[in-house]
Amino acid sequence: MTLKLGKLADRVRVLDGASGTELQRRGLPAGAAPELWNREDPAAVEALARSYVEADSDIILTNTSGANRYVHVRAIDASLRKMFPMSGSGYVDA
Repeated sequence: MTLKLGKLADRVRVLDGASGTELQRRGLPAGAAPELWNREDPAAVEALARSYVEADSDIILTNTSGANRYVHVRAIDASLRKMFPMSGSGYVDA
């Protein structure tokens, strides 16, 4: 597929926005990594993208605003704590 940038300049484009906030309104727990919902609840992520299309957004961005190792280390650590509860300080915080 060839991207023709000239076609993008013919009018103002409307982008989606506030994906993390919208996913929280749809049930994503506060502090959770929104990117993990791409795998854990793909139907919610797809429904959000569809709602932006229905609102006439021209461009839909990926749900990756917090995709960095610091956020994901905390999210993975929290998941491990739920799966394998330990007493004491058996985990190292990032």
